[in-house]
Amino acid sequence: MDFARAIPCRSPTSAAGAATTPRLTSYKPAAWRVAQCATPGIPWIHAEPRVRAKTAPTTNRPYVFELAALALDPELGQDNARKTARDNGIDDAVFDRAIGVLHRVKDGGEDIDDFVLREYILDGWLQGYVPLGAQASNSMLTTWRLAQLAQDHYEKLQ
Repeated sequence: MDFARAIPCRSPTSAAGAATTPRLTSYKPAAWRVAQCATPGIPWIHAEPRVRAKTAPTTNRPYVFELAALALDPELGQDNARKTARDNGIDDAVFDRAIGVLHRVKDGGEDIDDFVLREYILDGWLQGYVPLGAQASNSMLTTWRLAQLAQDHYEKLQ
């Protein structure tokens, strides 16, 4: 649970108005939280709200892994995959991190193509472009087909 930072209490008896540390006593689901002040005589203070945007992610994460997998293919080469990633708005740091993740996956003995397929399936279930009733073992759920569904989904979000 993510709580806002509390506004410190000021004790009328403390030297130079030194702040005391509030203790969280309850959580209100509204835009503010309440903390009880540790100083006697000042029972309640309000905390600043922390508002989170409730938006769907607009980054097609499985596609990032798909391009990173292409970067590991010696025939294609990392430069071509990186250029494609840049052309599609993928930051170099994110792309490099995806390559690092795939190195770890490969070192663990997992097939990279299976990993990318599983990423598309999980993302599709989570984002809703693949029905939850679809079985991961369904031969119709290919990386190519899922990539098309994901592209359509993420283009609609932008």
